[in-house]
Amino acid sequence: MMKCNDASLDGDVSLAAASAFDTPFPATFQPEDLFTFLDLPAEIRLKIYRYLLPSRTHTIVTQNPYNGYFFNTATLPANSAQSFYPFGRSPPRDRLTTYKVLSTNFRASYPSPSIHVEILRTCKQVRAEAEPLLYGGQAIFDFGIHLDAVKSFFGDRSALARASVRNIKIAKEIPEPVTQNSGEWQSVLKPGVDQVWREVCDHLLVNLQNLKNIDLTVWSPSGSVSVFPAVIDTTAAPSTESVLAEAQAEAAEQARLWREWEWTSDLLKLEVLKGLRITWWGFNTQESREGTTGFDSWLARRMIGDGLVRDRMIREGLLIEGLVVVNGPAT
Repeated sequence: MMKCNDASLDGDVSLAAASAFDTPFPATFQPEDLFTFLDLPAEIRLKIYRYLLPSRTHTIVTQNPYNGYFFNTATLPANSAQSFYPFGRSPPRDRLTTYKVLSTNFRASYPSPSIHVEILRTCKQVRAEAEPLLYGGQAIFDFGIHLDAVKSFFGDRSALARASVRNIKIAKEIPEPVTQNSGEWQSVLKPGVDQVWREVCDHLLVNLQNLKNIDLTVWSPSGSVSVFPAVIDTTAAPSTESVLAEAQAEAAEQARLWREWEWTSDLLKLEVLKGLRITWWGFNTQESREGTTGFDSWLARRMIGDGLVRDRMIREGLLIEGLVVVNGPAT
């Protein structure tokens, strides 16, 4: 005979009765009696999705060198290839891309909350309900200098996911004019917008039609600010109404020049865009001020991925940083 562990029950418990404790469901149980996740009210399911998929910054980088196939993330250390969501740690797929998503918080400078994308593999309905929360809201997709990953990453997303994206960050090194000497003649060749940038802009306009905010960082190879359409010193605070009005007019003119700049004009064609936030960098060295060689642009690329380096450069007076916010058509 078997004793019941509950002290509130007196006497022995028969084997037949004891077996009831081991049976997960009563004999009369029917499948329709099962309460599933989808039986929860929609508002509760949405709260669960928000808990599992909190808004965060998603950093997307190019897989380098490109090896022609997906890494199987189940066989590699999590910090080296935790990527390819929304399918979690899945085997390679047929579609080939060159990017990976850094979604694991493995250092202090990457403080965004972790996400649990495995919920999207549950069923089609759950995925349809949860994708807008993962890709929309305050989520930011940060490509940095890896512009070639923009088309691949969003090309792998569903139409619903692309329609949910509201915020992206990108960075671009702006080429400088090249002086050519031909005998007694000297000419200046101004490089135009390159093909990679044009494809990125076209892809965003066609596929991210609900994009609200773009955060763009630009610099030149030499560190000079001469390639930018307008650079105004905003450190001095206006003291009178006339000076304030003049500063406002100057800021409006600055915004117009940036809006018409060939590197930003295409981005501002998106009708639902609220704003384009442009951060420009100049490097405070004698060579950079003169527009001559003296700055290695790899440092700018390093700062895109490491805010601590950027902060140190500003603190030591080596980096000049400016900010321009250009209103989009939807503002």
